[in-house]
Amino acid sequence: MVEHPAAGPFEGFREQALEFYAGLEAENSKAYWQAHRETYETEVAQPLAALAAHLEPEFGAVKVFRPYRDVRFSKDKSPYQLHASCAAEGHEGVGSLYLQLGLDGLLLAGGWWHPDTAVLTRFRRAVDDPSVARSFDRCRDALAADGLELDGFELKTAPRGWDRDHPRMDLLRLRSLAFSSLRPAGPWLDSPECLEVVTSTWRSLGRANRWLAEHVGAGD
Repeated sequence: MVEHPAAGPFEGFREQALEFYAGLEAENSKAYWQAHRETYETEVAQPLAALAAHLEPEFGAVKVFRPYRDVRFSKDKSPYQLHASCAAEGHEGVGSLYLQLGLDGLLLAGGWWHPDTAVLTRFRRAVDDPSVARSFDRCRDALAADGLELDGFELKTAPRGWDRDHPRMDLLRLRSLAFSSLRPAGPWLDSPECLEVVTSTWRSLGRANRWLAEHVGAGD
């Protein structure tokens, strides 16, 4: 288990956390960061570490991501992320459970965001079986009932080697095997309800990771 030494009671994210990111969006610079570092530590880093510590007993080790952008190969040289995030990686042996706090609110996601070719090949072979495809439909419907949608990245045409008239071309064209939900900020974010929302949503997303583990597998 990853230790979070700054962790304490988690009571949600206060409005000051979003105000910090609003300012950072307007001035993404080292000068702004240094001037507001205490706000970041108090309103973002410490609550996120506390949340991660609360999640770990149920979901496994939670990694809190660094606030710095990797600008080595990017034209955008803005040094800081405009969000805070953490993840339980390799949940159920595959995929992940992900959380991201930003000006848009709280994004919660699970599954494989951009799986590699080998994973997609195994997925396509799996859903070529009508019974497996129907089980994926049931998984997707259950997640949709909890407000979680399959991310819409897909190929424009049939993947190589597959008949374009395949009855489940809707599944064969998928490029992402991740589900997500974005909940806009509100009074709930600065309350015990925040932990309840994260916990219940990650539990729902676990259904996707279990399906992937059973039918696709973690890797070769």
